[in-house]
Amino acid sequence: MVNKYDNLKGVEVPQEIADKMITYTEDLSEEDLLLIEEQAELYQPNNQTIINLDIIPNCIYPICPTHFLIKATSFLKSKGVVLSKDLPEVIKELCIVFNNCISSQNKYSMISSMVYPAQTGTGKSLSLQVYVSMLKDHSSLIVVSTVDAAITYCETINQLSDDATYARTTYALNEKNKQHILRVEGYALKDYRAIVITHSMFKKLNQKVDVDTYKLYKGKQRDLVVIDEKLSMYEQYKVTYSDLDNLKNNLESIFSKVKDSIKIDPTQATINFLSTLQNYLEKRENDIITDKQALRFIGDDISDEELETIDINDSRFFKASCPIVMIPNKYINDLMQEKNLDIISTITLMKQLLEARINQLFSEIKDLGGLDNPVYKEQTLKNSLEPISILEEVLNEWFLLYKSNYEKAIFRVGDISHKLGKNVVLDATATVNEFYKIANRAFGYVGMYNAKQIRKYENLTIHKAKGFKQTRYALYKKGDDYTANNAKVYASYAMSVLTDVDDKLLIICHKTFKNTLKTTLDDPRIEMTHWGDHVGKNDWSDCNKVMVIGWNYLNPLKNISDIYNAAREIDLVSLYLNDDIIDTFVITQLADDLVQAIMRSKARTIATDDSDCNPTEVYLFYHDDPMSNRVLEIFEKQFPMAKIQQWNPIGVSLSYKKTKPMLNADKVIDLLKIKEATQTTCLLSDVIEQTSIPKSTMSRIATDEYFLQQLQVNGYSLQYRNGKEKYFVLQ
Repeated sequence: MVNKYDNLKGVEVPQEIADKMITYTEDLSEEDLLLIEEQAELYQPNNQTIINLDIIPNCIYPICPTHFLIKATSFLKSKGVVLSKDLPEVIKELCIVFNNCISSQNKYSMISSMVYPAQTGTGKSLSLQVYVSMLKDHSSLIVVSTVDAAITYCETINQLSDDATYARTTYALNEKNKQHILRVEGYALKDYRAIVITHSMFKKLNQKVDVDTYKLYKGKQRDLVVIDEKLSMYEQYKVTYSDLDNLKNNLESIFSKVKDSIKIDPTQATINFLSTLQNYLEKRENDIITDKQALRFIGDDISDEELETIDINDSRFFKASCPIVMIPNKYINDLMQEKNLDIISTITLMKQLLEARINQLFSEIKDLGGLDNPVYKEQTLKNSLEPISILEEVLNEWFLLYKSNYEKAIFRVGDISHKLGKNVVLDATATVNEFYKIANRAFGYVGMYNAKQIRKYENLTIHKAKGFKQTRYALYKKGDDYTANNAKVYASYAMSVLTDVDDKLLIICHKTFKNTLKTTLDDPRIEMTHWGDHVGKNDWSDCNKVMVIGWNYLNPLKNISDIYNAAREIDLVSLYLNDDIIDTFVITQLADDLVQAIMRSKARTIATDDSDCNPTEVYLFYHDDPMSNRVLEIFEKQFPMAKIQQWNPIGVSLSYKKTKPMLNADKVIDLLKIKEATQTTCLLSDVIEQTSIPKSTMSRIATDEYFLQQLQVNGYSLQYRNGKEKYFVLQ
């Protein structure tokens, strides 16, 4: 094989196949052809790179695994970690994984990220700190989730290495994150052999100078790069249609205030540029085919017979829930040139306008007696320029047009996983995450270790309450009274599970709902956190009970960006992307989040000799629809031997009164249900006439989340015909 390791499979075409293709002296076998043909697919299960830890050669350097095991187990015991009979083998594996990263750092391979799915509670983070402390000459970079974690890593590494000057971190100073003795300015990191940065800092690695700040130690690539816990391996650049409108309005307003201080009038060029871009995007929306009936309005007439032969689930078409179209930036360049406009010069003009206005404002503040603060001025300018800089990034290469019932935007994803060199990713839920199933492919950049899975969960009980919608809208987006009522209901459920004076309950929910729930619950036994704030933290490991209220549904654009970044082949993804693939990413992301949530509790740590957890109880609410059932199926498989029980929550009942907009929305849906029996489409104007709902009211209803949710539940969609007239698609 043309691989870095003999045991890697599928990174490149096998040498014997390559020889046959070059010499044409032998025919390829059927198996060879299948492997090559699979490289044109989005998923490539037979071309994945699996790294077998049992046969990786020469992995006793630079740290001897046996020596490492002695020091690591001693440190883990000092931290109260229970060493089960299987845990030492996992600890030795980690040493081999880190050694392997160092030994392969300067060897050619397309693999940049080697993923080790270390189970939660196996001491991976503490073992990593021990390993780095043992390095005598090699340099390292660790990426962690929070500033507090970065400081703790540095403190531990310095203590274990008996060198107070060894490890350092950097982060932005603010009200929450104050100056610390171990923090240095970013430019100074290159002088420290071990550095620890946060995921947030990692995701800001856009410019070469920033990359070199972290990547290099004394001018050379750092030897060991480890990303602890999962993170997105890309930066998403997104501009919504609303962003374009706001930018256009702001530029017009700014020019009226600075026109006397600049030599040129950039208004016409900048506004024409943005208007031309907006008009082009609106036209391209019509290229997206979202249902069979819409095919009748995009060109030549299509007969009923031809229509019947079209599979709307074909990869060329998308359902209304998530349409995408790819646009090379050459199209935009050519379009602008026809109007004597240029992308680069127009973006520069926009920046000059903003800079002139910022200079003017700070000059006025100084004239009024304010202090001259260059740092604050520079930061203000940087923040003000951000929307323009993002637009510049989007238009820099190909970009994608996204349209759904909830958002219209153009976006692009930029990969960052390879910028720091070859790295190890310690991701406890890597086997759940669909991202790795696509990214691990022929000529891909991800390889997966076959890590030992030792955890058992016989002491874990999962209680499931059926029939509870867990979207943000169902919990807190129907008005303050509805949210407060919901909070009282769920608070009563939480109190009902606290059956012992020593119980400690962790509630994980959405941030907005948490703020309301806090006003209802006042019990010292209850801790709360929200989605996004829970990953990579051990703050609640003393909680023997966990309740999840609200599932972490994300914007579909996040899942779509994951897919494009995983494959790194834009044309290929654009060919195969469909609702089923997006749904799969949504489902595995939700399952991943639920696993991460449960692992904040006592279930996190090993408590027995056979690697079981402490007695822990989990309380989940779910809607009992096909998607939520698939999520729970994946989730439950991550906890071998756990007890699964249906649960009927005890507490106050939920009651609320529908608002007038909700009643109007119901009236429209009821009419559409009647029409669905005899027709496949229905004009919005006909609905307005037959329901007697004023046109202005209907405009508000059409963008209301409750109405959009009801459309989705019933399989309906509201679309444009010929870019103008709106109509409902009923089938």
